[in-house]
Amino acid sequence: MIMGQTSKMENVIQTTFFKGLDLHKTKKFSRAKILYDETIKLAPKHSDANHNLGIIYIEQGDVLQAIPLLRIALEIDPNNLQYWISYIDALIRLGKIEDAKNMLQQAREREFKAEAFDELEQRIPDIKKATQENSNHNHNRKPSQTVESSKRNPPPELIDRLLNLYDKGQLFKVIEQAQEIIKQCPEAFMVWNILGAANKGLGLIDEASKAFKKVTELDTQYAEGYSNLGVCLQRQGKLVKAIEAHNKALTLQPSNATFHYNLGNVFKKQGQLDEAIEAYKNALSLQPDNSQTYLSLGNTFQNRGDLAMAIKTYNQALLIQADYPEVYNNLGNAFKLQGQLDKAIAAYKKGTLLDPNYAEAFYNLGLAHQELGQLDAAIEAFKKALTIKPTFAEAHRHLSILVKHKPEDPIIKIVERLLEQPELNYADKCRLYYTVAKMKEDIGDFGTAYDYYVAGGELRKKLLSYNIRQDQLLFAQIKSTAPTFKNLSLNLPDEVIDYRPIFILGMPRSGTTLIEQILSCHSQIHGAGELSLLGHLGGKLNLGIQDINQENLLRFRTAYLTEIGQKAGKKKYVTDKTPQNFRYIGLLLKTLPEAKIIHVKRAPSATCWSNFKYYFSSNGLGYSYDLKDTVKYYKLYQDLMDFWNKSYRNQIFELDYDKLTIEQDYQTRRLIEFLGLDWEATCLSPQKNKRIVMTTSQLQIREKVYTGSSQAWRKFEPYLNGAFDRFASKCLAPRKAKVSKG
Repeated sequence: MIMGQTSKMENVIQTTFFKGLDLHKTKKFSRAKILYDETIKLAPKHSDANHNLGIIYIEQGDVLQAIPLLRIALEIDPNNLQYWISYIDALIRLGKIEDAKNMLQQAREREFKAEAFDELEQRIPDIKKATQENSNHNHNRKPSQTVESSKRNPPPELIDRLLNLYDKGQLFKVIEQAQEIIKQCPEAFMVWNILGAANKGLGLIDEASKAFKKVTELDTQYAEGYSNLGVCLQRQGKLVKAIEAHNKALTLQPSNATFHYNLGNVFKKQGQLDEAIEAYKNALSLQPDNSQTYLSLGNTFQNRGDLAMAIKTYNQALLIQADYPEVYNNLGNAFKLQGQLDKAIAAYKKGTLLDPNYAEAFYNLGLAHQELGQLDAAIEAFKKALTIKPTFAEAHRHLSILVKHKPEDPIIKIVERLLEQPELNYADKCRLYYTVAKMKEDIGDFGTAYDYYVAGGELRKKLLSYNIRQDQLLFAQIKSTAPTFKNLSLNLPDEVIDYRPIFILGMPRSGTTLIEQILSCHSQIHGAGELSLLGHLGGKLNLGIQDINQENLLRFRTAYLTEIGQKAGKKKYVTDKTPQNFRYIGLLLKTLPEAKIIHVKRAPSATCWSNFKYYFSSNGLGYSYDLKDTVKYYKLYQDLMDFWNKSYRNQIFELDYDKLTIEQDYQTRRLIEFLGLDWEATCLSPQKNKRIVMTTSQLQIREKVYTGSSQAWRKFEPYLNGAFDRFASKCLAPRKAKVSKG
């Protein structure tokens, strides 16, 4: 290599190292590790990079990973005092007392300043004390018991050999040799620890968990052992035991930020979001400049539905580390959930600029463009995600929705081949079934399309562990509880509210999104979309699990009105179009008598087919993945609506979607009149409504109202085995009556 090339490479190495060092100094460990790793790849004998990477591992509670790095640094530069101190400290932390003593002796022989090792020397007797006392106590025991020492302490050269193999990444050899050593020394703490780390590195989590469990049994005071065990237990799905392990680690080392962080991860996985938030905050109190912890905290706020706090937390992470693509991606998700799609797109684009191979960010960018109706941009983003990650099943599914496929389209064969991959997980396989089904439907191969819809539904139902009995019991409980609402005398407060809720409800895929789009064209109506408020605030009341009394009902009323009041702005009405709110009509009419309820009906066959063929991202519609279950669920819905109509005959507005498509003007005027509003002609052009729609119907509502959609299922009728025969067909004809234009 010529001199100029050498100088250039040295500059790259030093620049990379010092960037890592700057990040390390500000406790941005995840990014610092990446840069130290890059430095070592370029210059394996860079002593400072090896040493500093080892220090980060120690700070993160992974001493075993640190040992070989610190040893390499010391071998490269044995005259560096700090390298000796760091390596001996790590040996003590790991319980390798004899090795620590030997290294301390070697360091003193190099005539370093004696005081530099005083603290280390003081720590060794404390750790050794229990062993020494045990040895003195058992001095006169039988000769056979002296063998116990050999069971615990294999020759140091065997440990060094294992560590060398571990450092070189030869993990299978590590496991093989560790198991041989354990046969002779079954209580060798260090060997079990290395064995656990090697198994963990290979993804053999069950074996790693067993090894770390043994580590904690051999040394009940080794905090890192409990932490490693907790991480493995989490990956096994044994969350309660994982929490116990992490709490034990924290009992031994309460000021270890990594232990608090790991505990937060388990709580989040378990769904205990408040506890997760507390754990992450504890970690940040000890390590306030850790952007990764802020990212996890922001994700937890987002999972809890606290989007404002999530956004604030993500921004805090970006103050610490401005070039963190994952934070920009998740910030975009939070903005998207808030309906701030322009900000979401900007965040996603920033993430893709920082990491041009970030497939998930391109996918999310595609979703945001899709929700805005920017379909060409959405298609481009999905294709980019698939260029980076060709196996990205969800990107394939969304792209298939936006594209009209032709028989010669090569993507069809590509997706079919993906389905043949043996390592494909069930969730992705399910998504690809729906993808191929849509493609086959596009090219007119309806029989094959139907087979794929059935296969996808069977797998999705299995993944959700759904049984129609769940909903049968739920609906029975709703009907059983309903008379309590009707018979209770509720004294409502004498108050004037500036807005009224409009509930647009019915079966999913029955036209509720179109109705909200029509209504939100009116100057006095704000469309709030699908809200989860009723289930969150009134779910227990609706089932009689919570006492149905004056206090609880008024608390529900106040909470609901407060929430939607924040969305209404200056509008007179605000819509909540969660379709399955039809389950809450008894509670609604008791607590919110000023509300308007619009029940959207659609031809039963069309509704059931549309439910069955669609892959819902949410997990609450398990009935829809089996055609028989879908028909049974429709009957449950129909029966419950008949029940409500008998009890509240004149308080529920019935709107027939199919009639609306035939007589749009008449039905729309009738709807506006029901709400008591003046007529506005803009309500006849819902396709011009620019509001953001985040539902499965976002593509359809950007088209003009059209007839015929309820007959689309008939293409599949030959394959349905009479599934819809029980639904009586009705012939629809335009009505001639007129409604006052008010």
